[in-house]
Amino acid sequence: MLDYPTNGHLKLFKGVLDRYIRYRIRQMPVYDQTMTATVAAAIRSTIGTGRCSVDFIAHSLGVSVKKLQRLLALENTSFSDILDEVRHTIAVRLLSESDAPISRVAGLLDYSTVPPFTLAFRRWTGVSPRAFRSARLSSPPETSACPSDS
Repeated sequence: MLDYPTNGHLKLFKGVLDRYIRYRIRQMPVYDQTMTATVAAAIRSTIGTGRCSVDFIAHSLGVSVKKLQRLLALENTSFSDILDEVRHTIAVRLLSESDAPISRVAGLLDYSTVPPFTLAFRRWTGVSPRAFRSARLSSPPETSACPSDS
């Protein structure tokens, strides 16, 4: 679908993305139907598409931006807090499990350039993305401790 030419018209793309977000929400465990979890799932579904915004997510969930903000405030969070946490989780996973260039990781997380991503990553982890990846590569793989039969 991403290779389908849109000729500047995103109506088809928006419909597909809306259905996908709703599908992901329906797949969420019954025990966590909070607005925070719902918005986090929607963010994970749209991040990297250039459409991950509070306006788009609110519309996809069928609520106004103000109502979404009120519902999140009732859970003591905000869209930007959830976006930050999702970005943090995805960034750590991508830098740990892939060889993707840091500029690509930044782009996948909807950062316009590498410096804002690097600043955010330092805030989350205390180190730069490059230092984080280097530390992960130099540390020995984790092994499970199994008692030997000898």
